[in-house]
Amino acid sequence: MANLTENAIWHDGIYQIERNDPVSGGKDGITNKPLQQLTDRTVYLKEQNAKIKELIDKGGVGGIGGAITSLKTASLCYQ
Repeated sequence: MANLTENAIWHDGIYQIERNDPVSGGKDGITNKPLQQLTDRTVYLKEQNAKIKELIDKGGVGGIGGAITSLKTASLCYQ
């Protein structure tokens, strides 16, 4: 069994499997297309989240650093 390759790509839409689509697996199989798109989006969002966290940890961005730090502090209170 192989795993999907994870790519940091944002797909504008997620393919909906149609009733008349042949069920086919594998790397380019239509059945795996929406799963691949969601996997790619997840990796993309994870990387974006890491970048934002890094900016917050460094003191924020531009003039909104204080607001970001306040949001970070508030979010830690609710964990």
